Amino acid sequence: MLNTFADTAATDFAGPYHVQLPLSDAHGAPRGRWPWTLMPYDLRQDLATCTAAGVDLKVMPWHFQTAGLRALLDLGVRWYATDGPTRFAVAVTV
Repeated sequence: MLNTFADTAATDFAGPYHVQLPLSDAHGAPRGRWPWTLMPYDLRQDLATCTAAGVDLKVMPWHFQTAGLRALLDLGVRWYATDGPTRFAVAVTV
């Protein structure tokens, strides 16, 4: 069974049409700084790997800060999963 992003990438994404990564909060991160435990460099690499394989990378941020969401957009992330679509929409349109 494949359990990690690396395991799935190693198969050249045989099967999935998208990969979803949870973005856990980096507790104690100063406001306006990168708010998640998955660092931008790693996310950028994961996004490039998925794009090269023709697979969409979807992220699921647990909390919505406008600066953090805009940083994700700046990295090129275009697919999101959320349990709070209204709060998400407000955060990205502020």
